[in-house]
Amino acid sequence: MRHAFRGPRWNGQPEDTSVCGTRTGMVAEPSEEDWVRAPSCAACNTALHAARGTEV
Repeated sequence: MRHAFRGPRWNGQPEDTSVCGTRTGMVAEPSEEDWVRAPSCAACNTALHAARGTEV
């Protein structure tokens, strides 16, 4: 699952809490395959759209 995070892209921490509240391990450089194969987290997308006032 590919989660969204607020703030800097990655600042060296080993894990962080995603927009949907999931504690997730972080990597410095996700591979291209990570981006292609991992589906986006629907809960993160919904929360970000709600914060912007846009529809999913």
